[in-house]
Amino acid sequence: MALTNVTSSQASTKHFFLFPANIIGFIRIALLVSLFATLRQYPMISVSIYSAVLLLDGVDGYLARRFNQTTAFGTILDMITDRASVALLLLVLSIIDQARWWLYASLLLIDLSSHLAIIYSTAIAQKQSHKQTLMQSHAIMKLYYGKRWFLSLICASHDFCLCAIYLYIFMPSAALLWCMSILSIGLLIKTYIHLLQLYYAFKIASHKDVFFTNK
Repeated sequence: MALTNVTSSQASTKHFFLFPANIIGFIRIALLVSLFATLRQYPMISVSIYSAVLLLDGVDGYLARRFNQTTAFGTILDMITDRASVALLLLVLSIIDQARWWLYASLLLIDLSSHLAIIYSTAIAQKQSHKQTLMQSHAIMKLYYGKRWFLSLICASHDFCLCAIYLYIFMPSAALLWCMSILSIGLLIKTYIHLLQLYYAFKIASHKDVFFTNK
């Protein structure tokens, strides 16, 4: 979610956290909290709640752009909720599927470290959004950040692949296995993008180091 300016009239009439997009963000967090009561025993309910969290991610972004109410507060709220939702599911998968805990742990570490690296590298590059820098770094990054449909497709297939794996552990079936196989393409692409994010974040940081060393 890119930052844009909120008009002074909007800022004076209501608090940022009461903007529709931010209210949706709070609802997403409440739904995530409710998953603590369901993930270990109620797979269908859990996947339904998790799907609602994912779908509302698109709704809050649309509302923020539609009403020109994209704020720094909303951006942080959205990012934390996105990372928390992925982290929660991966942690649960590592508990209920202990034979492959290392896989889920690796995905979690790559996801979190890449986003932390992006935040820091964007700050030291003095950019308003990481998209400004990363879109120029690699062809797939340009597609990922430049085409909203592609970003949505990859993110959705990544997250729903994890959901399919979660469901398969409780109720294995050929249909779920087929879904996992198809959706895993998105999971692999997004993991590759995370690795690229890490690489270019370190590259930006190293260029900054060289600049200050030679100054």
